[in-house]
Amino acid sequence: MIAGGTLAYAVAMQDDEAYKNARPEEKYGNWFIRIPGVDEPVRLPIPFEIGYIFKALPEALYNSMVNDHGKEEAVQAFTSILKQLIPGGTSYGIPQAMRPAIEAGLGKSFYTGRDILSASEKELLPEYQFREKTSEVAKTIGSVAGVSPIILDSLVQGYTGAMGLAFVQAVSLGLPKREGPQAAVKRLSDLPVVGSAFQPNDAGAISTRVYDRMNEFKKVEKSVDDLINRGYKADALELLSTRGNEYAMAEVADYYTSTMRELTQYENAIKASSATSEEKRRQLDEIRKLKTRFASTVEQATDKTIPQ
Repeated sequence: MIAGGTLAYAVAMQDDEAYKNARPEEKYGNWFIRIPGVDEPVRLPIPFEIGYIFKALPEALYNSMVNDHGKEEAVQAFTSILKQLIPGGTSYGIPQAMRPAIEAGLGKSFYTGRDILSASEKELLPEYQFREKTSEVAKTIGSVAGVSPIILDSLVQGYTGAMGLAFVQAVSLGLPKREGPQAAVKRLSDLPVVGSAFQPNDAGAISTRVYDRMNEFKKVEKSVDDLINRGYKADALELLSTRGNEYAMAEVADYYTSTMRELTQYENAIKASSATSEEKRRQLDEIRKLKTRFASTVEQATDKTIPQ
């Protein structure tokens, strides 16, 4: 019943904005339920082993057949599912009592394989590494101890799960907030405590997927250039013979990253402006949509040159 219902669900969700923009762990770890009058879908977490086998796997297989990049997501989903099903898989054998602390120290999530901090956040002083969703408790401790509030929230979630982080956010409601520009109107997914129950329509999976692909192109370019500079011309030519198209696409990668950086700077300018909360929300939503459209256009153009 779960598998059959999941296939029907996957067919129905192919054109859903939130579904297309969801990261693999969000997409395959939840059902997204649209409620009339609510802009963002509700997340309904899947049951553990049964959900992985009869929901996530059939859904990933279906998406791999009907979507150009479904296979990519399916591989990520299967890898994550296998880690979940194998005892100690998500922690690489590290005891659960130690895992969150090690993740915080390394700045990397073992579950997603991604860095906890973005590249731009790493360039900031630790105490100023916070986001709109970061709890005021973490910001306060971070400013006193000189540690990253984002890492602190991640540490809390690692030891206590979503409920522990929701409790910290609830406590934060009673703390004075830092002075700053008037914030944009919060979406349901941005709200403290209950926000994790909703899936944003613009989670950014497409942009992230294209970023990863562009980074691969840059690695090919830098590898070829480094081999030439060190005198390994035969190796450089061999690499060019097999991955020459990717080497040529490095210019596209530069264009993509610079454009996305400019759009992010525009987002920051909107947040810092004196516009009303409602106007900021409207403009920020437009920028996020523009980012997604731009990423999709670059991805489609890249696929024609270097098919997956």
